[in-house]
Amino acid sequence: MLAAIVLFIGILIGLNFIPEIIKKHRPKTEKSIQLILAISTLIFLVSIGLLLNSIRIKGIYSNLAVNLIFLMSCLLYFAMVRNRKIKILIVVLLILPIIIALLSSVFSQKINEQKLPNGMGINITKGGIMTCASHISLSKSWMGIFEEEIYHDSRLCLQRIYKIEVVAFEESHAELLLYHRDEQESQNPFPYRIDNEMLW
Repeated sequence: MLAAIVLFIGILIGLNFIPEIIKKHRPKTEKSIQLILAISTLIFLVSIGLLLNSIRIKGIYSNLAVNLIFLMSCLLYFAMVRNRKIKILIVVLLILPIIIALLSSVFSQKINEQKLPNGMGINITKGGIMTCASHISLSKSWMGIFEEEIYHDSRLCLQRIYKIEVVAFEESHAELLLYHRDEQESQNPFPYRIDNEMLW
């Protein structure tokens, strides 16, 4: 993973030489790209700030789309805008957000979801480098387009979960069946229980 990040940064540095090679500048295009970069960076930073507070945009691929739009706008900026002092400063400031975008695109991405009868949702996300496999969480709607995580379990050592079935949803607990392609786990579907500790 570290090698991929170093390679990507190397590619970004290489892209900055393109404006010097082309030597054909379009001020209006550059201003448009700078505006796109500013907007996409702001949206990306807001989404990361929300994620740090256990809030994400609704939808399986929503946060991934935000990351990719930000990364693409960075690529456009590096390849199309002339190299000046302000650009060099911006490139340096963008290195850390770019690394965060790459890591969050690989890890912590939602890969499956299942709505519950009370409007909440069960989500399966990719685990990080130091975790066993997938994470399971319970979320509720927040301000319409967002969902807030109210329960999280990173101890579930189960890989490649592709389906969630709600067997029972009662006042005291919820029972789920997790369908997976984990060859190390003999139980398929895997039974999972969430006790209601003032969650719903």
